Amino acid sequence: MNEILNSNGIIICKNIPVDKNRFEITEIFSKYGPLLGEGIHFGKKNSNMFYVKYVYFKDAIKAYESLKDNKTGEYDFRLSFSKNDEIKYRAVKGNKKAVEELKYIYKNNEQIKVDDDMTNDILNEINEQNTELKADLKNYLSLNCLCAYNFDENSKHDNYLTPTFPK
Repeated sequence: MNEILNSNGIIICKNIPVDKNRFEITEIFSKYGPLLGEGIHFGKKNSNMFYVKYVYFKDAIKAYESLKDNKTGEYDFRLSFSKNDEIKYRAVKGNKKAVEELKYIYKNNEQIKVDDDMTNDILNEINEQNTELKADLKNYLSLNCLCAYNFDENSKHDNYLTPTFPK
């Protein structure tokens, strides 16, 4: 459960109050916890929606529960969670079906993860290939600097330049 509460959380707001600017909206939502990145991301022009990214899902829950039922008229954001966060929210609240769904999702994520040893082996192999390529390039460049190009009209090659290496 801690893993869920400490993961990121996204709240979708389907109504932008006309009298609030971006900074005021950021201030309202940042009261409940730290925002991820810029925090508030607006949709397409004239879409009248935005979403808020929280660093911690537990902060997103606090904001959601505080602002969703705000009937005072001060803020009417029409809040909802993103699809994945909706499942996490229902699981935190005790919905058994959501808990099973989350277990299935996390089980699949564990199978997808590449373990660190495999990643290190791949990186080491790439580094070895890079080292070999660097050595080949260095050798080529040193040979290329030593050779002289002679113009030969009878050359079989397209560029009429024939390299000659010193003996």
